[in-house]
Amino acid sequence: MRFIFVKLAEVVLFLLGLICYPITYFIAIGSVKGLTLSEEAKLVGSWVNFWSGHEEESWYDRWFGLYELTDLSDEQSKAEWFQKSSSFKRFLYSYWWGAFRNFAWGGRKKLQRFLVGTKYDIKTRGGGRDYKEGSLRWMNKQWYGWQWATFRVNGKKTFRFSFTISLFGLYWNVMLGAGEDRYIAKNRGFWGYFILMLVAATLIFFNI
Repeated sequence: MRFIFVKLAEVVLFLLGLICYPITYFIAIGSVKGLTLSEEAKLVGSWVNFWSGHEEESWYDRWFGLYELTDLSDEQSKAEWFQKSSSFKRFLYSYWWGAFRNFAWGGRKKLQRFLVGTKYDIKTRGGGRDYKEGSLRWMNKQWYGWQWATFRVNGKKTFRFSFTISLFGLYWNVMLGAGEDRYIAKNRGFWGYFILMLVAATLIFFNI
């Protein structure tokens, strides 16, 4: 139930962030330019921390996600991108990064801070190849198989489930449950989307 509540709350935060993030951007962008993570944390208020709150050390990565949205890797090339880009282009990158890709990052971390801590009373099923009894593992493109696990963090019982399968060289990966500091819900790979589209088409065809 806690997982479902958090995910429903995240839907609300996402919708609110579509409006609140632009306000955050225009409030903060002029004063935080070029600051380190620690310097920015001391300067900005709780509003900015709630709707942004990204933790990348590079200012260009925190506010524009350049390390993921572009192939730029060094600070000099990121600074050149910033200088050459129009204000509108900068805003679009920041909006995609802060309102869609990593919406309300600071707020979501506060909402799920009970997940930060030592995991204990771990019980697992599955685990893929080279599995060690009692160890938690997210299945991904490197680890094929499945795992279901329950455990406690800060006195609260929670869970983790993931699997990865491969078919004709294409993979499908699903992750659900508690990560290190937040609940995760991911569906990745070609087959995952194909199956979801097939289910949706079936429901529409039979008018369910």
